[in-house]
Amino acid sequence: MEVNISNIKLDMSRFSRKLVLLLVTIIWQSSLGTTYALADLSNATSKSFGSSSSYMKFNNGLLIQWGTKAGAIGFSSLYLPISFLDTNYSVQLTGVSSSKDEVIVYSPTVYITKTVSSFQFATRYIASGGEIAWTGWQFTWFAIGRWK
Repeated sequence: MEVNISNIKLDMSRFSRKLVLLLVTIIWQSSLGTTYALADLSNATSKSFGSSSSYMKFNNGLLIQWGTKAGAIGFSSLYLPISFLDTNYSVQLTGVSSSKDEVIVYSPTVYITKTVSSFQFATRYIASGGEIAWTGWQFTWFAIGRWK
């Protein structure tokens, strides 16, 4: 099959105008969110970066806290570096397993008891043989809520 392109004519002036308009629109829309996000991050009211826990407070009332903690045999409390406004904050825990000998499921868990300055947790694991046990293995935590 043979194609003859000598008879095909493209109007590049219209194409280039449309391309420029499209690029300007994309850049304009993407800069709206970026400018706002940069302003918010630079206006953090206060921040504290500790060795085992840290937080950032923002002018709009957002409070983000994170850290690491050793597990506990039984139930234990984790005290936050700074208090939330109320107990309507979210917490996420992620286990760090130290077992290399067997496949396990390690699941640190937040329990109902949650105050503005602490929450209760438990650290258990399930081994490949099905046994459930308490563990002192370390976990990381992340909490997000409001301070005002």
